[in-house]
Amino acid sequence: MGSNEVFIAFTAIVGGLAFSAFFVWVIYKLIRTSIESRRDKKADSDVVSMKDFIEYKLKTERRIQTLEAIVVDQDLIDIKKLENQREKLDEQAEEFTGKVLQNRLKN
Repeated sequence: MGSNEVFIAFTAIVGGLAFSAFFVWVIYKLIRTSIESRRDKKADSDVVSMKDFIEYKLKTERRIQTLEAIVVDQDLIDIKKLENQREKLDEQAEEFTGKVLQNRLKN
C-alpha cells in the first residue's frame, strides 16, 4: 500500500466515525426533546385539569342544590347556604392551587 492509499483509508475511517457520532448525537437530541416536551405537557395539563375540575365541581353543586329544591318544592333556595359552600370550595381551590405551585417550585 502506498502512502496515498493509507491517507485515503485513514481519512475515510475518521470521516465515517465523525458522521456516525453526529448521527447518534442527533437521535439523542430528538429523544431528549421528546421526553422533556411530554413532561412539560403533563405538568401543564394537570394544573389546568384541576382548575377545570374545581369549576365543574362548583357548577355541579349548584345544579344539585337547585334540583333538590325543585324536588322538595321549595320556592326559594337558601342563597346564604350556596354562598357559604361556594366560599368553602373557593378556599379549597386556592389551597390546592397553592400546593400545586409549591410542588412545581420544589421540583
